[in-house]
Amino acid sequence: MSTLTLTNQSTRLVLLFLRHEHFCKALGRCSCVELPTSPPRKGPTVLALAAGTTSAALPEAVLQVPEVQQALREGWLVIGRSHTGGAA
Repeated sequence: MSTLTLTNQSTRLVLLFLRHEHFCKALGRCSCVELPTSPPRKGPTVLALAAGTTSAALPEAVLQVPEVQQALREGWLVIGRSHTGGAA
């Protein structure tokens, strides 16, 4: 299985909304969070990266999120990759 990390190379906080129609669809399951509203609703998972920080391991599905794609194109984020779980 392949995972990746994202490193925030900008000098500011980056908030990425991992919206259902992109992230969950690519992931193959819903990862939305339950919002404390009445009636209860679901909202997107949010990935927050402070300036200069690197995320924990993320699934490849994060690359399907338009905001992530834009941040990669603009150079705010850099991808790191690791491969786990396979026998040599």
